[in-house]
Amino acid sequence: MVKTRGINHPGLSVKNLDQSVSFFADCLGWEETGRDVQRTRWNTHRIYLAGV
Repeated sequence: MVKTRGINHPGLSVKNLDQSVSFFADCLGWEETGRDVQRTRWNTHRIYLAGV
């Protein structure tokens, strides 16, 4: 059986970005470490969160 060490950088598509960030920060204790926006036809917003 293959064993993993953890998860590196999953990507999530969400309807409400602020609500999702609040969930990860407030409920899971993750810390926002950065954010950026790529102006594409999808207006990609990236939020960087550090967890345990």
